[in-house]
Amino acid sequence: AITAGEDPNSLIAGMPVLQVWKAKQVVVLKRSMATGYADVQNPIFFEPNCAMLFGDAKKTCDELKNKIVDTYAAKKIRRNA
Repeated sequence: AITAGEDPNSLIAGMPVLQVWKAKQVVVLKRSMATGYADVQNPIFFEPNCAMLFGDAKKTCDELKNKIVDTYAAKKIRRNA
């Protein structure tokens, strides 16, 4: 993926970027596949190590956290039973 940091002709050239393309797995929370800042598509969205989780980021993170807490609590109860 060519990033803002690698393409001097990019509309967002020079902007700081998190080098998430180097990660084993990336999860992006986004409302839609619409372009973002400066109407530029993010190439990381199309990389094989990128998973998209659509929805409101805060609401989605809260739901994930609650599911993890509930799952952990249920396992703890079963272990102690």
